[in-house]
Amino acid sequence: MGVSPGIVGIIQAAEAIKVILGIGSPLVGRMLYVDLLAMRFEAFSVPKDPNCPDCGSVGP
Repeated sequence: MGVSPGIVGIIQAAEAIKVILGIGSPLVGRMLYVDLLAMRFEAFSVPKDPNCPDCGSVGP
């Protein structure tokens, strides 16, 4: 399990590159669940919080 941070870091770096270059399908609005014991990856949608000042509809 010692390589777990490295695996997650590589996934984060790949996501950042996709966003910067505007290619692929980044995980915008989704969360990636990583189960390293079963070696399973699953993405699921995360709804926006309307009261969140960063992602919701509440403005400054």
